Amino acid sequence: MCRSMVTGTVNVTGASGFVVVGDPGDDGCTGNKIAGSVLLGNNRSGLEVVANQVGGSVQVAGTKGTGPFPEDTRAEIEGNTIGGSLSCTGNTPGPTNDGNPNTVTGSRIGQCSSL
Repeated sequence: MCRSMVTGTVNVTGASGFVVVGDPGDDGCTGNKIAGSVLLGNNRSGLEVVANQVGGSVQVAGTKGTGPFPEDTRAEIEGNTIGGSLSCTGNTPGPTNDGNPNTVTGSRIGQCSSL
């Protein structure tokens, strides 16, 4: 999902392909403006959530697998502005921000406590 404006919640669960919610870097996918929350659960081929403005919370749980590029070895959650909490649980391996921290108004929970 690139350069979109969403008035509700984004929910992607059980995807078998790589999930991209913004990544202007290597994927050339401009970030999004999402008024609600972003819920990503049990996706099996990695994911990126990069350079988005999210009004609600971001929850990433149960992500496994890798993406199409050699650097896509784990979930990447980076450079987002998040109005709610950032929560990550059960991701194998744990997510990274690749040195590009997120701005989070609420709590940072679980595997995302340092992102």
